[in-house]
Amino acid sequence: MVTEVSKMAKGPVATGAAGAPLPETAQPEGFVNEIPLSARLPQRLVLTVNRYQAQIVKAVKPYGIGASEYPVLITLRHRELDGVNLEGSSQRDIAKRQHRDPALINRVAKSLEAKGLITQEVDNSN
Repeated sequence: MVTEVSKMAKGPVATGAAGAPLPETAQPEGFVNEIPLSARLPQRLVLTVNRYQAQIVKAVKPYGIGASEYPVLITLRHRELDGVNLEGSSQRDIAKRQHRDPALINRVAKSLEAKGLITQEVDNSN
């Protein structure tokens, strides 16, 4: 729904409720978007990822899995499907693969273990 129309140098641009320009596909005929697609692409990517993550959180919430726990479980499952021996999966390796802080992965692993979803073993060589 268009809530405001502003006039810019290249012509009017339709904006949504938050004041952001509507995507070109949602622009009414005769409107132009002054910001080139190449400049909007990173913002659209971030919005898409955020929406995806919100849907994942909703989907896993009934199972008692949190937003930080889901990516760890997915990483472990993908490694398992790739034929990787999960007994060798270290928290440091998971953190590196996910570009996350090892301390966060440590907390997540403890939480997943408490829920009975994973088991942890101490690596004596570490």
